[in-house]
Amino acid sequence: MELKICEKNKFDIHNAVSNIVFISDLHFDYTEGHYMLEQAQRKEDEFVNYVKQNYSSAILCVCGDFYSDYIKTMEFIEKMEREEIKGFFVLGNHDYWSAGLKSYDEVIEMFEEKTKRYKYFRLLISGKKYYIGDVCFIGDTGWTSFKRNGERVDLEYFDNLPEVKEVRNFSCIDIIERHNKWIEFANNIIATEKKIIILSHFPMIDFTKKSKDCWWSSETKMNVADNYWNIFGHTHKDKQQENNCVSAQRGYKNKREFWIDCGEKQYEASDFGTLVKEELLFNKGTLRTVEGSLLQYYTVINAEKMSIQASKAVRRRGFRRCSANKEIIAMLATSPEKYLIKVKKKIKAYEKNIFIGYRLITKLNGKTLENIYEAIGILEQGLNRKSVINIREFVIAAVLTGYVYNDVPYLIEDESKFRSVDDFDIIRFYLMFLTIQKYGIKKTMIEFMEIRASTKRGFFVGNVEIKLPVINGKCLNVQEVLESMEEQNISNSIQMPVQIPDVKRKVNVTEQVKRIPYSDKKLRNLKADVYMFLVKGEGDISDIEMRLGELKKINEQKYYALESKYRGYDIRQKLFTD
Repeated sequence: MELKICEKNKFDIHNAVSNIVFISDLHFDYTEGHYMLEQAQRKEDEFVNYVKQNYSSAILCVCGDFYSDYIKTMEFIEKMEREEIKGFFVLGNHDYWSAGLKSYDEVIEMFEEKTKRYKYFRLLISGKKYYIGDVCFIGDTGWTSFKRNGERVDLEYFDNLPEVKEVRNFSCIDIIERHNKWIEFANNIIATEKKIIILSHFPMIDFTKKSKDCWWSSETKMNVADNYWNIFGHTHKDKQQENNCVSAQRGYKNKREFWIDCGEKQYEASDFGTLVKEELLFNKGTLRTVEGSLLQYYTVINAEKMSIQASKAVRRRGFRRCSANKEIIAMLATSPEKYLIKVKKKIKAYEKNIFIGYRLITKLNGKTLENIYEAIGILEQGLNRKSVINIREFVIAAVLTGYVYNDVPYLIEDESKFRSVDDFDIIRFYLMFLTIQKYGIKKTMIEFMEIRASTKRGFFVGNVEIKLPVINGKCLNVQEVLESMEEQNISNSIQMPVQIPDVKRKVNVTEQVKRIPYSDKKLRNLKADVYMFLVKGEGDISDIEMRLGELKKINEQKYYALESKYRGYDIRQKLFTD
C-alpha cells in the first residue's frame, strides 16, 4: 500500500494543539428531521462564525455528513479553507450522494484534487497522514464490515439503502473492501506511531443489537490500544463513547430560523467534544461536579390531589418508557449477571478519559459516576437477594444503568432529555419485570417483544389507573400482582395508596386497599339505568342516586364523564343538580 506522508501544517503548532475540538453529522440541509436546503446557507455561516469565535486556537475535527450532496459538501469545505479554519475532515456516507451520477472513487478523486493544496482544512483518507507537533492525524469514512457476533450478516438486509440510488455502482462487497483497506492502513499506523488522532465517520466499534444495525456500526479488526483517540459519527447518538472511541454527533437537530430569530442559538459548546492537553488543565474546576444521591433522580407525585389533566398525562405515558427500556428489563429479569457485566465494562470507559496526554472533557462528572456505581451495587444486592429490595431504589438503579447499557450515560445530566423517575414509572417497570421473570423471554426475542396494556386487568394508584402489561400475549393476574406487592411492601415504597379490585386473596392487605375501583361492567349498567330513568322515567331514583354517589366517591373522572354525557337529558334536574 502506498503511504502518502504530507508536510506539517504551516500554522502556529504550539497554539493549535492546545485543544482538539470535534463534531460530526452537521447535516446542514436537514432541520428537525426535514429536508430544508433553503436554510442551509444560514446554518453554514452560523457554524463558521461560532468556530472562529470560540475555537480559533484549536484543531477542529469533523467526522463527515455535511450534506446529502457531494457538490454542496465540497462547496462548504472550500468555505472552511477560505476562512482559514484549522483542522481535518473525513467524508460521511451522505457526502458521496450524487443521485446516482458518481461512484465512490469518483467523489474521492474530486475531493482529493480540489483539496490537495489546502493549508488549513484538510481531507483525511486511507493512505494519508498529517503531523501536528508529535501527534499523527489519520482518517477515513471507515465504512462497515457488516459483521456482528463473529459472522457476516445477510447482505440482502441492505438492498434498500438510499445509497443504492444515490451512489453509482453501490455494492455491499465494495463497502467491505473499502473497510478492510482502511483497517489495514489504520492498524499499520497504530503499530508504528506513539500518538494518534483517528477520524472515521462509521464507528470502529460494535454498537449493534440486531443484524440491520450493521449499517450503523459493526465488528472491526482495528487494534485496541492506548496510543490513540478515535473520533467517529454516523449513529446520531450525541456523545456516544466506548473507551477511547468518542463522538459528538449533531444529527438532525438543526433549529428552524424562527427559533433563531427568537434568540435561540443554533450552536453551543455542548454540541462539540473537546480533548484538552492534560498539562493545560490547571483549573481542575473545569470538570463540573454535582451534589446528591439516587433520590435526585426521583420525583414525588401526589396522585390523590392530581388534576384530571395531569392524571390523563400520566395514563397517556403508559408503558412507553418501559417499552423503550424493554431490553434492560428483560436482561434484569432473565440474565442479570450478563447485564451487570456489560454495564460495568461500559462505565469503565468513563473512568479513564486520558489518552496520548489529552483528556476528554465530558458531561459525565465524577459524582454521576459514583451514582451509577451505587446503582450497580443496588442491583447486585437485590438480584442476589443479599438484602431486602426497595422497589423504588431498584427501578431508579435500573433506569440509570440502562443509560450506560445504551451508551448514553451523559444524558443523565441533561435535564432536557432525562425525566426523573416517578411512582408510576416504578410500578410499571416492576410489573414488566415480574411478567418477564415469570414467563421468561430469550435474548434473541427481545427485539420482537410486543408490549401492550391489558384492557381488563388493572388497579388504581391514587386516582390514576395502571393497566397490567401484556407481553407477547402473556399477562399476570391481579392475584399474583397483589401477592408480589405485599411481599415487597410496595405501598410503603411509593408512599401512595394502591387500590386493587376485590379479588380473593391469600393474605390480608385491607390496610393497603383504600377503596375498590368501579368496574367497567358496573359503569355500563349505571349508564343504562341513568338513561332509562331520564328518558323514559323508569327506575328507582334513590338507587340510582346511591350508585352515582358511589361512583363519584371512587372515581371522580368517570363520574364527571358520565354527568357530561347525560346532563342534557336531566331537564328537571333530578340527578345532576348545580
